[in-house]
Amino acid sequence: MLHNETRKLLIDAWNKNHNAKEVAECFSVNTSTVYRLEKRMWETGSVALAAAFSTDACMLATWIRL
Repeated sequence: MLHNETRKLLIDAWNKNHNAKEVAECFSVNTSTVYRLEKRMWETGSVALAAAFSTDACMLATWIRL
């Protein structure tokens, strides 16, 4: 799993040369990862990891601790 900073660097590299194979080799990932992150960036404007817990789960955990 790539950290958020690495994801941003990967997208920066993709935006500079649009060569998925070269970017994938530099970051030791598969070309499908490059395309997937590029698609995610285009669709959402971010490549950041999703939160581990949903809001509902966090609210439930807070309620249980009370």
